[in-house]
Amino acid sequence: MRVDDLSLTMYSNSDDGVAMVYHAFGPDSYEAASVAIWLEIARISTKVADVGAFTGLYGMLAQIAVPSAKVIQVEPNSAVRARLSTNLVANDLFGKISVVPYAVAKEIGTLALHIAWGESILDTGSSLIAPKRA
Repeated sequence: MRVDDLSLTMYSNSDDGVAMVYHAFGPDSYEAASVAIWLEIARISTKVADVGAFTGLYGMLAQIAVPSAKVIQVEPNSAVRARLSTNLVANDLFGKISVVPYAVAKEIGTLALHIAWGESILDTGSSLIAPKRA
């Protein structure tokens, strides 16, 4: 797939909404304004943190745009992190980008990760905040 002037591969088993948008609608179709601003900032950066990395789009774009940058991707969901790793391998970025299995919160500790759509769909909506019950 293409984003701006960059090419990368993202795998989907009809379970990754980000990859599916690119596959269905083509270049610059997912969060186009956010991705453009991200790339503008990444291109002048030496260190990049992609917090809530999901399957890796933003961090991979930063690393491809600036191969000398130090990129870290933070992703607490183990199923999503597995796909992130697959995407890193597919783009020859495994070992170049650091991936850590954490979430970011205002306090240090252990909290439950609430996965909005269940285990069968990779989900960008996971949260440390429990959903409100009706």
